[in-house]
Amino acid sequence: MAVMLNMCHTNYMIALKRWYRNMQTYVASFGYLRRIQLKFDHSKSQGESSTARELKELLKSSRNMLCELETAVNGTQSFKGYRFRKQLPQVNRLQMNKRLKLRTKQQLDRNPTDIQRADSIDLRFVKFFYYKYLKNMCKLLREYIKNKDKLERNPSRRAFNEVDKPMKRLRKNRHSLNMDRISRIKKNKNLRLISNLV
Repeated sequence: MAVMLNMCHTNYMIALKRWYRNMQTYVASFGYLRRIQLKFDHSKSQGESSTARELKELLKSSRNMLCELETAVNGTQSFKGYRFRKQLPQVNRLQMNKRLKLRTKQQLDRNPTDIQRADSIDLRFVKFFYYKYLKNMCKLLREYIKNKDKLERNPSRRAFNEVDKPMKRLRKNRHSLNMDRISRIKKNKNLRLISNLV
């Protein structure tokens, strides 16, 4: 559970790629626990249990969030450099097995032939950390939107950013062109004066 505890700390900044990588762990956790629970349910010749149904809903929710994050990450990348985009961070099976510090998995690793249900403590903790992670993400996004609205309402107080750079460059170029024009006018005027003297 230490991995998920660390994942809950979002460092007070929006980092879509890190959020995407961490969300993969929640998808894998809910998927793993659901498979174990369904196997147990089938061994008892019973239908889908309430635990399996709850894990199904959590898995669906985390998958939807993963898709939303993927869309958000792709939306922040330039279409001009589409062929040179960096791939989204993917966690392979070996890395994921190291990240899943679940009681259920540890028990099955010790006794691979046993058929057991998903540990209730695993379900409780993974669900808690998942909701906590979503809450932190929403909080950061709300603060970002709130600050952005303030800057748009008070443009004179807006901090210098990448959007301002082209405008500053345009003003600088315009000033340079005006100075060149004035210089040419003065030069032509001086030439006329000299020609009149000659």
